[in-house]
Amino acid sequence: MDPRSSQSPLGQSAVAMGRLRLLTCLVLPLLLALSMTALFVPLQQKHAEEYLELGQQSPSESSSLFRPPGYVAFLRYINLASGGIAKDRLMPVYVAQGVALGLATAVFYITACRWMTGLGAWLMAMAFGCNPLVVVLVGFVHYDILHMSLSVLVGYSLVRAFAGDRASLRWAIFAGIACGAMTLTRPMTLALPAFLALALLIQTKSARPSRPCLAWMMFSLAMAATLAPRIWGNYARTGRFVPVNEQAVAALWPMFERPLRPDSDTSPWPSLWNERGVPLVGQGLGPDATYPYYAISHPLEFNDVLHAQTLRLMRTQPQVYLQNLAYNALFFLTGDSRTMIRMFMARQDAAPRALPAALAVGFFIASSALWNLCGALGLALGLWRRDPAIMVLASLFICIFAVHSMLFLDYRYIYVKLPFSLWFCGYLVNDCLKLPRVGERLLTWMPATFAAISLFGTALLVV
Repeated sequence: MDPRSSQSPLGQSAVAMGRLRLLTCLVLPLLLALSMTALFVPLQQKHAEEYLELGQQSPSESSSLFRPPGYVAFLRYINLASGGIAKDRLMPVYVAQGVALGLATAVFYITACRWMTGLGAWLMAMAFGCNPLVVVLVGFVHYDILHMSLSVLVGYSLVRAFAGDRASLRWAIFAGIACGAMTLTRPMTLALPAFLALALLIQTKSARPSRPCLAWMMFSLAMAATLAPRIWGNYARTGRFVPVNEQAVAALWPMFERPLRPDSDTSPWPSLWNERGVPLVGQGLGPDATYPYYAISHPLEFNDVLHAQTLRLMRTQPQVYLQNLAYNALFFLTGDSRTMIRMFMARQDAAPRALPAALAVGFFIASSALWNLCGALGLALGLWRRDPAIMVLASLFICIFAVHSMLFLDYRYIYVKLPFSLWFCGYLVNDCLKLPRVGERLLTWMPATFAAISLFGTALLVV
């Protein structure tokens, strides 16, 4: 392309339009989410862990070994910058999470421009940033929005680092730092360097960037350096190697205890803990060792009891784990977060409604099924073609998918697949241009339909 073309009226118009789209990606999801939290009753801390209390404490007091430190630090900075947050003063948290959503939507848009037109990428970004799930999660004092936003940032930086003709060392370092921050928020990506290495190895030689090994090493070192202070701090306190937090065994033990069969409507954890966990921990630690309070204050002792039981069950009933692994894998790919929508709707019961709440939940279920199906097809297509951008995004997605499948899983954790599903949906739509008798208008009306579905689903929450 002639560099002078950007100086032409047509080139200047295209640049201006791109900037306008980027600005709307930043602003529209933020305004929509904040309007929802201001005018309606947000989820706040409903079924959330004690992150708000930890975020109000000093760094030395809030260094919980049981909980990951990323969201705690996020809340602590909000607490300092806003002059204090509390259960009756949560708007600073909502604003910060709304900003994180706006930034993630903008980064989603820039990433989608790799395989879509500017308009198509913008419409898919609106489908993400205005989705009813993310709008609801902005009003939830939990790590979901921060973790999802960081996953978008890591995906974009991996594409910049490894999906070009030449691997970028600068972007590889940035991707490692971003992935470290994401892992400190939820430790589901500790194994990402291995998945990324596999993605780079199986690419065709023509698609593989130059110097990928060096860039991969820089990524891994940057990620390790980001995690190192936390690892060293945990070792200094406990004498044990604890990469992020001491909760891995608590997430592994249920997989061996009994068949779980997770679904989108209920969590198996309460009944499992009451029937199996309470007697187990009570026998090992005493009747006062209730979850989660004892686990928070005595994570090592709590972990040791569950670790011993897990080792015993590994020998006696390994088939239970394999069964749960299969169910988790299927649920992660096909399930949805309808219960979060249902909880939000239940909190609006006092407000008069023109439409039944069940309609909003049902529409969310149907739209989630669409994202799951189209996203799976787009992912399969990108992997079959070994598309460089899809390959590196798939390494991140498959890492998250694999780790979630191996550990306890319920509807609370599958929010993270939304941006990936919509990215892969966009890739599938873009490929439809190559089908016979399909016009370029498809690149506009299909993403427009996806964006309209998200906006309509959000509107159903409040009408």
